[in-house]
Amino acid sequence: MKISSLKVPKYRELNKEGEDTVLLLPELVGVFDGATSFPSDKSAINSGKLASEAAATAVAGLYANSLLAEMSLEEVCGEIQRTIVARSANQDEYFKPSTTMAVAAIEKSEVRLMLVGDSGIRVNGTDIYQPLKKIDDVSTDARVEVFNLLENKFSSDDEREYLSREIIFLGLNEAVANGHLSQVDADAIVETTTSSGYSADEVKVAEEFLKGGIKTQHMFANRAGVSFGYSTLSKDKFVMVDAVDLRIPRKDVRSIEVFSDGYFSMPNSGVSVCDWEREFSISESQDFYKLAKYKSVKGSTASEFADDRSLVVVELNNLGGDHV
Repeated sequence: MKISSLKVPKYRELNKEGEDTVLLLPELVGVFDGATSFPSDKSAINSGKLASEAAATAVAGLYANSLLAEMSLEEVCGEIQRTIVARSANQDEYFKPSTTMAVAAIEKSEVRLMLVGDSGIRVNGTDIYQPLKKIDDVSTDARVEVFNLLENKFSSDDEREYLSREIIFLGLNEAVANGHLSQVDADAIVETTTSSGYSADEVKVAEEFLKGGIKTQHMFANRAGVSFGYSTLSKDKFVMVDAVDLRIPRKDVRSIEVFSDGYFSMPNSGVSVCDWEREFSISESQDFYKLAKYKSVKGSTASEFADDRSLVVVELNNLGGDHV
């Protein structure tokens, strides 16, 4: 077995840590992508980093005690929740740690994949498992509209990007109150963003979400049967909305790529770290602000990538029970 890994924070100068945590053990690998801390957080603790580290620690502990293989995904996530709660004990009610999880447990006869949130796993360079959140489509499309609306209002596109992020994060209502947008502009952003692909009920929910901003997104977390609900790992009880728990015969697995959503596309050929980084460079050169082919909730700037990115590549023999 060969394991390769790369973790790069969003900060180009590498002068600060991001929210990702990578787990590397002989037969257990994972990527945990913590949600970005609120800009208004008064705590000196990075809530996303706390969540991702707590989740990785909990999974590693279960593995070390030979418990992981027999536990259900709900039980694993329950242990993660307890760990996040314990590590958040000294924080106030507004401290909202949350993280994704993409884990591959390489057992003697099978490979178990566990995914919560939008970090992903690709098997054999072809089979992709990545639960995506529909609410992110709303945020992404709205940010693109805001970015385009702010054209020619700043001396640099980086300034335009930072304000676009702020507006979508804090919400259109606050942007109108602060004078960044007119009410007419805010209404137009909502209308354009929700003009297709959503039911009437979803349009109403999306409108309220955009007014309140991404800072209110936790309201959809771990909620089944509601528009835009999704699974996540946080202080709240885990609910199986869109998570994945899958077991594949080990003899059928040649390679496993575990990645965060800081990668905006995947290599068509090859599974190495170099292949993924080459693909990342293409997304940076073709769509720097992530507005079109690789559109996302955030774009890149001169000082930051659009997001942290983390990758673990496992290359196996396909002899089933043999360990290399």
